[in-house]
Amino acid sequence: MNGDESHMSERFLNTILDSIRDPFCIFDRKFRMVRVNDAYARMKGRTSAEMEGKTCYEFLEDRGVVCDTCVVEKTLTSGDPCAKEKRIFLSDQSEVWVEIYTYPIITEDGRVSHVIEYTRDITDRKRSEEEKKLLIARLEYLSMTDSLTGLLNRRALTERIDFEISRAKRYGSGLSIILCDVDDFKKINDTYGHHIGDRALRALCGTLADAVRKADIVGRHGGDEFLFVLPETTLEGAERLAEKIRLAVEEREFNLAEGLVARMSLSLGVSCFDEPLDDSDSLVKRCDRALYISKQSGKNMVRSLRPERS
Repeated sequence: MNGDESHMSERFLNTILDSIRDPFCIFDRKFRMVRVNDAYARMKGRTSAEMEGKTCYEFLEDRGVVCDTCVVEKTLTSGDPCAKEKRIFLSDQSEVWVEIYTYPIITEDGRVSHVIEYTRDITDRKRSEEEKKLLIARLEYLSMTDSLTGLLNRRALTERIDFEISRAKRYGSGLSIILCDVDDFKKINDTYGHHIGDRALRALCGTLADAVRKADIVGRHGGDEFLFVLPETTLEGAERLAEKIRLAVEEREFNLAEGLVARMSLSLGVSCFDEPLDDSDSLVKRCDRALYISKQSGKNMVRSLRPERS
């Protein structure tokens, strides 16, 4: 090849590289950037002339060794194409997500002589994925949350009971639940209206949440009923906690509107899980019977039922 042909070949190669709109670079085995197109240079905030011939990790990253997750090194070592996603900051400090692909250039004797790195901007895709994740998370939250109180709803409570029953079976640990409702709640709605009744339930939730331990789960079972799931808790421990909850509500004054202070009380039923006999449905039904006994016995009290063995 004469000088004119060599010059044309070089110019032809440069034209091809610079016509590629995405960042594109060729590395040799010493991690030197031997060819850099304009898009790659712009991405790094440099010029092609500054970059070509320089070692990437020294010139671009100010490091003495190759970067830990370098896909160029992986391709040099394995001879296989590689890819990874990476968040980078451009020279103007804007944040973008890129997908980096590396391809080996193989010599006739099977050696990897160079690696081509091709970078594609995937910021829009990542943003769309993140928005989708947030939407899914939001929908999951709404599907499991009571809209009035912000507590877990009945469906979510059932799932948690099932989960805790599985744990109790696996580890042989205790599990108890408490079911309670507000005594004479209908009078609040009938006297002051449902909007005040809603405020009363929201105010009550704060007291309920403050009375339980971090590991305990509380949710709205429906209407003015609330259910507590108490992992690793015996019936006696649940009875003590139920009494603590009852007193916390009985002793509090609830400011429901300007000039309107109300008191409330709870009736509570307690029961514990029995492995041979129970599933989530039977456990809740027994607790509901204990709550009914509490109501029939005069309200504002705790009653419990143990599993009945034949």
